[in-house]
Amino acid sequence: MLVTRIDRPCVDAGTDLHWYVAETLTGWEEIVARRLVRAGHEVYCPLEERRLQRRGRVKRLRAPWLPGYLFVKLARPALALSDRRGLFGLVRGAGEIAALPDGLIEAIRARADADGVIRAQRAAAVSFAHGERVRVTDGAWAGLIGEVLRMKGPARVNVLIGTLNTEIAAARLVRA
Repeated sequence: MLVTRIDRPCVDAGTDLHWYVAETLTGWEEIVARRLVRAGHEVYCPLEERRLQRRGRVKRLRAPWLPGYLFVKLARPALALSDRRGLFGLVRGAGEIAALPDGLIEAIRARADADGVIRAQRAAAVSFAHGERVRVTDGAWAGLIGEVLRMKGPARVNVLIGTLNTEIAAARLVRA
């Protein structure tokens, strides 16, 4: 896990620090994190372990849990962060830069194992049949009814919703 704590804070100890989400070029997370640390910021970039299969060989590698994003702790939204190469800036919500809710970073850190890697948690194996009618229970499509087109492993289902063909996590579906 790319977690860096700083010895010297970048602001006075009395200043209230908050976590923000910074958007980076995908693949540049570690480079941007090192630059932010050198500038005196605390940075957190959670990692996950992925399996890559090529030519019959399986290779495990560690990659950012949220490719293209990392977390940075700041006293206030610093727009000057966008001056750094590979960093687009802080993520905005409703047009404004918003701090993450208290405890969110700690909750993400709690999901990591002793190696600092967030391991994928398998969804309960749900078996749906082709053509079965299902209702989406969570996410942007919550409440919509669709038809199962095919299962994609134990945790993903390809569902036809109205005229949309979309892929949804199986744990978010119930039989209609």
